[in-house]
Amino acid sequence: KSAYKLHKNSYLYMLITTGFPVVMVFDPFPGVKTYGVFIDDVRGAKLATEHLIRQGYQCIGHVAGSSDSRSAIDRLKGFQQALREHGIRVDKSAIENGQYEIDGSYRATEKILSRNPRVRAIFVASDLMAIGAMRAIKRRGMRIPEDVAIVGYDDIHLVSFLEPPLTTIRVPTAKMGKMAVDILHQLIIGRPSRIKTNVLQPELVIRESCGALLNKKIGIKH
Repeated sequence: KSAYKLHKNSYLYMLITTGFPVVMVFDPFPGVKTYGVFIDDVRGAKLATEHLIRQGYQCIGHVAGSSDSRSAIDRLKGFQQALREHGIRVDKSAIENGQYEIDGSYRATEKILSRNPRVRAIFVASDLMAIGAMRAIKRRGMRIPEDVAIVGYDDIHLVSFLEPPLTTIRVPTAKMGKMAVDILHQLIIGRPSRIKTNVLQPELVIRESCGALLNKKIGIKH
């Protein structure tokens, strides 16, 4: 992940502003015009949150990423938009920063559940953080998804092997990488694309951790 603020004295800033071929991936730098391949993280977060809402959850927490990351900012924005669009109040006590770290997410989840015991579902801004969140939930003697449902983000390989397997937002990383390399190659040979910003769409991957499969099986709504 790239830092949200790009220092004007940094090497990368000098490369970009002097016309050196650069293609950004995942996190754009605001105010810096360069080619990039990005994910619609607002939409991804809305997909995750709206899925939980459709399962009947009303009090939903969010473990956010680093406050200096564009992706984390957009995922928080999408989470809040989904709640508001469904008439659910945004409760700041159910939101905590996990710093895109497993340990940070563990502590953030502990804080959310301690100060807001009404929370029955959590959207976590990355799959790695979801691992920490799941551990915090289980350490409290709570079950996933029976007591607290959880949805992650990224669909990294290992999350399908967690117990329970993690519902998440899939990011087309291979497609992003190929597109970025193709754009960079075109820049190097002097054939720049007319499209500077390429935004790809994420998709929801439903597994057991969100409660959807359990709810469908036994007809439970939270």
